[in-house]
Amino acid sequence: MLMALVRLARVSPDCVELTLELPSGFSPEQVEGDSIRVNGELRPKEWSQEPRRKRPSDIFRLFHVVFPRPDVEDLLARGGESVLRVTGALCNGIRMEGICLLPAELLAAKVSRAS
Repeated sequence: MLMALVRLARVSPDCVELTLELPSGFSPEQVEGDSIRVNGELRPKEWSQEPRRKRPSDIFRLFHVVFPRPDVEDLLARGGESVLRVTGALCNGIRMEGICLLPAELLAAKVSRAS
């Protein structure tokens, strides 16, 4: 199992965007976007990887995944968790996983919808 570093990139009224950073030796192009799930069930509405720019910083490129915010809030209301667990696979079959702590605004939405 490969451990990915998952960070919250952006929260808007419509979406939640996460970035995945893979360990050294793996690249964003290796991620199978269709395999990505949050908390075992939610699929991203879109995904992408940062392009190569022929600079040293290319080794730190990220894989981006975007989820509809209402779907993330529904998932949180049902699951009772305070983290997003992201799972998926690389094109060579290696499984990957990472977690992201939830921001306060999503936790507040979770509480208000559950009440």
